[in-house]
Amino acid sequence: MSDSGVDVSDLHVAMEDLEIPLDLPGEAQIATGGVEHSSGVVEDNAIHWSETPTVLSAVLSIPGLMGQPAEALAVELTENTMTVTAFAMPIWSCVLRGAIDAELSSPRSRFQAGAPPTILVELVKSSGSARWNGLVSSIGVDSILQ
Repeated sequence: MSDSGVDVSDLHVAMEDLEIPLDLPGEAQIATGGVEHSSGVVEDNAIHWSETPTVLSAVLSIPGLMGQPAEALAVELTENTMTVTAFAMPIWSCVLRGAIDAELSSPRSRFQAGAPPTILVELVKSSGSARWNGLVSSIGVDSILQ
C-alpha cells in the first residue's frame, strides 16, 4: 500500500519502466490538444488547438468577430505574436507560448452562416521547441475584443 492509499503492486511496474522511451513506428508523433479562452475577461472556449512536436494547429472562433466578413480579416504573424485585423485595423492579438517560423506558418479565415468567422492557423514551431501545451501565453492588452 502506498502513501496515497492506492495499491498498484498488481501492475508489476517499476519507476525505471516509466523512463523507457516510446518506440513509435515510422513517423508517428504523439499529438496533444485542448481548449483556451480568446478573452482575458470572458471564458469563451473559443480556441481549439492541437500540437505535435513540430506544429501547433488552432481553430479560433472568437465571438467578438461575429458579423465581420471573413474576407476582411487578416492574420499577421511574428516570431512570438499573432494579430487579427479587420479592414486593416488590429482587433485581437496574443503573445504565443513559444517561437514560430512565421515564413512557414499559414493562417486563413472562413465564414459560416450564424457563427463568428473561423480563423485557422498552422504554426510551424521553431526548431528544438518544447511542448507549448496551448496557443496563448497572454491576450494583447490593446485587443478591442478583450
